[in-house]
Amino acid sequence: YNAIDQVYAMAAANNKKFKLGDPYTMAQLYTDHPTKYKGCYTNGTNYQWVNATTIPSGYSYVNTVSSSSDCHKPRTKITKPTMTTSSYTFTGSAITPTITGYDSATMNKTGDTSNTNIGNYSITISLKNTTDYEWSDGSQSDIVFNWSINKLTITKPSINGTSSFTYDGTSKTLEVNNLDTNRINITSDTLTQTNAGNYSTKLVLKDKNNTSWSDGTTTDVTLNWSIAKAKLPKPTFNGESEFTYDGTLKTVSLNNFDNNTMTRTGQLSRTNAGTYPINISIIDTDNYSWSDNTITDIPLSWKINKAQVTKPTIDGSNTFTYTGDYQGLSFNDLDSTKVSVTGNSEVNVGAYTSTISLLDSDNYIWSDETSAAQLYS
Repeated sequence: YNAIDQVYAMAAANNKKFKLGDPYTMAQLYTDHPTKYKGCYTNGTNYQWVNATTIPSGYSYVNTVSSSSDCHKPRTKITKPTMTTSSYTFTGSAITPTITGYDSATMNKTGDTSNTNIGNYSITISLKNTTDYEWSDGSQSDIVFNWSINKLTITKPSINGTSSFTYDGTSKTLEVNNLDTNRINITSDTLTQTNAGNYSTKLVLKDKNNTSWSDGTTTDVTLNWSIAKAKLPKPTFNGESEFTYDGTLKTVSLNNFDNNTMTRTGQLSRTNAGTYPINISIIDTDNYSWSDNTITDIPLSWKINKAQVTKPTIDGSNTFTYTGDYQGLSFNDLDSTKVSVTGNSEVNVGAYTSTISLLDSDNYIWSDETSAAQLYS
């Protein structure tokens, strides 16, 4: 150093301003400012901060700094990295934010560099070598990037089309809008059913922590739908259901009777007089009902009435004179195929009673609706 260099160095170190010609001697400078040397010095390889009356051998002045941390060789400047996107939406897969300008050779990356679930995260970028490098703005502080994963919002499923079906033996499937089975579980009643009934299908978010419905809720969605019973017309008689006995087979027929869906007890064909009950039931009352929504059995009855027989009357006199021969009453309307006559042939003198009876009282009746034997004196 020459004297002028020393003056300027000391002036800089002590925040003094001097110019040539000022009435200061070196002795005065030293007396006023005993710390002669203060600043950053280098020997070409190493850098040292000096605040003393002497400087290390072989070192020369670089610049004036206030502390040792500011005394260093010139550092290479590095452009600060930036984060392209800091807000993401949950996908179910790991998300790794892109940091533009990150150089693994000169920088460290720590913190939440990748995550899957929703939350707030941070990534810290720091210089690996603060001796030789600094950011482009001259700083060396760590850079913190805050980033987040937000909930995935899912449109609430809704019924597409009809929710009411009618049983026909085939499966029915409820059509649903916005049903993403990758994100939504189907619980309770499944969406495909065959039998009649009322169904409640519950749709549940698989991951309520990371997903929500579009309205911000996570409450399960319930879809109500139904399969109505198939309606069956009630059977009735087709044609006559009341006959009169004549010895031939009588048969009734039914409207709306279906062997596939109904059962029948009782006879449709009979010969003898009588009242014949028929009971008709639905085979599968879980899936079928009558047209009036009932499922109770339908009782029907049909009838073969007894054939009427005219009561015989006495033809002629009922008084005779003994002749020694058999004598008896004569009758009008006497049909021997339907009635029998007893006690109508006598020889001796006396009072007698003839009896006429119906041969088949199960199938015949007198015209006055009675069936008792008729007595004739």
